[in-house]
Amino acid sequence: MKTHPSGSPHSIVLNHLRQHPWGLGLPSLSLLVAILPALVQREDVRLTKLAAALPGQALYSSKIKQLHRFFKNIQLPGEVLAHFVLSFADPNERLWLVIDRTNWQLGQRSINILVVAVIIRDQALPLMWTLLPHGGSSNAATRNALLDRVLLVLPAERIAGLLGDREFIGKKWFQFLSKHQVAPCIRLKADTRVGGMPVWGLFKGIAAHEVRWWYRPLMVYGVPLRVCAVRDAHGHLLYVATLEHGRHKGARLRSTLVYRSALQTLEGLRL
Repeated sequence: MKTHPSGSPHSIVLNHLRQHPWGLGLPSLSLLVAILPALVQREDVRLTKLAAALPGQALYSSKIKQLHRFFKNIQLPGEVLAHFVLSFADPNERLWLVIDRTNWQLGQRSINILVVAVIIRDQALPLMWTLLPHGGSSNAATRNALLDRVLLVLPAERIAGLLGDREFIGKKWFQFLSKHQVAPCIRLKADTRVGGMPVWGLFKGIAAHEVRWWYRPLMVYGVPLRVCAVRDAHGHLLYVATLEHGRHKGARLRSTLVYRSALQTLEGLRL
């Protein structure tokens, strides 16, 4: 039976962090642990806001300087962060990934980030990301390179599937996923041609919350996939290309409840 660790939340997280090769001393790790709840509490990444939420009796101005020094000097390799995130998952659990973009505004500068997150206990935790040097969507080469990095820390046999919105389509991308045995669960545009016709033409008269599968695999961007549709609570139709049973036992989406949950994540998740 798995036991829960005892002690304060600060000490529990600190002890967990110390098990990984961060290259940071104890004072820096302790500050990092203090920053995490400050981020949750303030829902803000500005140092002036985080400083107000940090514990301790130091002056507010001193806390801001401390944060400036920390972020100026810290260098955390991406793979270390990824291994840390994955340490919260059951090592025998097959995990769902999500690919999405998030846009941040830093003053007058727009920051466009392509992120692959992992779902652990119903939470999407950023695993790997890359900055896009332009606005708008990513291309297949950028997505392929990002997922190559993910596969170095999370092998394909541990990936249950990859959720993605309609932005993440294309022949080179789908063939890359097929080659690396990563099962897609990706939304399609209504006019995407599958089996020689637009996908919307395959599904008519679908009731709310109904999940309907096409009876056989179809060629989707050069890859044989199953196609399904579901009408969400708002009456919108979602078309999805996926591997119904994946390439591994246990990946099969037999339960419509499980699949609806995946679709809800796909529809509503924004990193």
